[in-house]
Amino acid sequence: MALYICIAIFLIAGLLLEFTAKRKKATVTKENSRVKKENKHTGYQVLFFLVVIFVLWFLTAFRAANIGNDTLNYVRYFNLFASNGIMQNSRIEIGYQVLNILVSKISLNPYFFLGFVATICYLGTGIYIYKYSDNIVYSTVLLFPIAYSFFASGLRQAIAMVICLYAYQAIKNKKIIRAILLIAFAALFHTSALLMLVLLFHKFIPKKPFWVIPLTGIFIALSLSGVMDKVFAVLMGSYGGYYESEILTNGWLAITYYCLRALVFYFLVFLSYESNKKENSLVLSLFSMLLITVSFGFSLNLFHRASNYFMLIAMVELPNSIYRGSIKRKKLFMFLVGFIMVLYFVVSLIIRPKWNHLYPYHFNWQ
Repeated sequence: MALYICIAIFLIAGLLLEFTAKRKKATVTKENSRVKKENKHTGYQVLFFLVVIFVLWFLTAFRAANIGNDTLNYVRYFNLFASNGIMQNSRIEIGYQVLNILVSKISLNPYFFLGFVATICYLGTGIYIYKYSDNIVYSTVLLFPIAYSFFASGLRQAIAMVICLYAYQAIKNKKIIRAILLIAFAALFHTSALLMLVLLFHKFIPKKPFWVIPLTGIFIALSLSGVMDKVFAVLMGSYGGYYESEILTNGWLAITYYCLRALVFYFLVFLSYESNKKENSLVLSLFSMLLITVSFGFSLNLFHRASNYFMLIAMVELPNSIYRGSIKRKKLFMFLVGFIMVLYFVVSLIIRPKWNHLYPYHFNWQ
C-alpha cells in the first residue's frame, strides 16, 4: 500500500505546486474556441507529466498476473488465441482476438502482451493529454484515479477507450466519417464503444439542469426499483451474464460516489459554459451523458464501466472547461477535484481491496 500512498503524495504535491503557481491569463481565440498560450506547458508541468505517465505505465506493463481483477483471465485468453487462432464462438470481440494473435507472432510470453497493451493505453492517452489539455498537471492527476486500475484490468475496453478519445476529437472537429470509423474500430475491441455514437447527436441531448437532473433522478429510481433489470437483461445480450455475478449487487457505495462525482462535474462544466452553451454543445452533452449513464449503475455496475468512455475524455475536458469558462475560483475547484479523487482512490483500495486487486503489488518477475 505504501506504493500507492507515495504516488498519491506525489500527485497532491503536483496539485499544490500548480495551485500556488502564478500564470498569465489565457486568451480564447475564435478558432475552435481553443485556448492559446505563449507557452502552453511549462517545464515542470512537462516533467511532472512524463514522470507520472512513465510510473503508471511501468507498473501496468510489468505487473504480475494477480494484479488487476481480470488480468489472469486475459493471460489465459492470450494463451488460448495464440494456440487456436480466431475462435468464432468466443464472446471476445474479433479485434481483440486478432491483436492477441498478431502479438503472439512476436512473443508467446503473455507478459509481453500485457506490456504491449499497457504501452498502447499510456502512449495513446499521454499523447492525447499533451496535445489537447490546457493544463497537463490536472489532467495527469485525474488519469490516476480514472484509468490506472482499468488499464490494469479491463484490457479490451481500455484499448477501446483510448481509440474513442480520438473519435471524440473527430466529432469535435466535425469530421463525422472519421469519428464513426474510429468508434467502429474501437467496437472491434469492446462492443460497449458503440455508446460513443450517442455524442454524434449531441445537439439533441439534454444539457440544462431543468432536464438533466429530473431525468437522472428517474433513472436512479427505476434502477433501484429493479424495473431496469429485466430491460437490461434482454438488451445486454452477451453481457447478460453480469446479472449472475457479484457485479449486480455489490458496490452501491461506489456507485453513489460516482453519481455524486458526475453531478459535480456536470455543474462545474455547465456553470463554466452557461453563457456559451451553443458553442460548447458537445462538451456539455459529454457530461450530461456521463451523469445519466452512471445513474444506471444502481441496476448494473457495468454501466459504471461504460461511463469510463466519458470519464477518460473528462480527464481533459473538465480542466479545459473550468479554465476556459466563466466560473470563479478555478484553481481551487481543480485542486479539490483532484485531491478528493486521489484520496478516494487510495481509501477505497484500503477499505475495499476486492474492488480493485492492485496490492500488495507484485512485478511479473517476482
